[in-house]
Amino acid sequence: MAALAADRTLESHPTGRNQYEILSTDICYAGGLVGLTAAGFLIPWDNTNTTVFVGVALEQAAGTGASPAGTATKCPVNDEGMIIKHIPIASAVQGSVGLEVYSETDNVLTDCELDAGVTSRSVGIIIRFASAADCDIQLYSHAEWSARYIQATT
Repeated sequence: MAALAADRTLESHPTGRNQYEILSTDICYAGGLVGLTAAGFLIPWDNTNTTVFVGVALEQAAGTGASPAGTATKCPVNDEGMIIKHIPIASAVQGSVGLEVYSETDNVLTDCELDAGVTSRSVGIIIRFASAADCDIQLYSHAEWSARYIQATT
């Protein structure tokens, strides 16, 4: 390998939005949490040990049954760690600001909680508390989540 000896232009795109191929049997709904399987396909978030948290689906997209890489349906995803507002967390109190939030499914409106047990992995933190029915959550970015959990297992 050699260091650069001249300017180089890199192709890039804005951070925060990527597209991922959906597993052939799944549907990802707009506004739902999503993750990647060990094979690299997007699925609705299920908080299992083999799913890597990515972010929030921006559109509904369904798998088509196509399996060769590049032929499957792609879903746009916000993976920058967006802030989602007005989320109910039943056990939250003012002192919960800064605590980790867990979700067992893709539905943050019904499944967010403060303590999901030792096998769960958090998806973000509470950044604003108005009431247990009205909290704002800062989701982890795909990179933050990966650094937090993948590094912890190696």
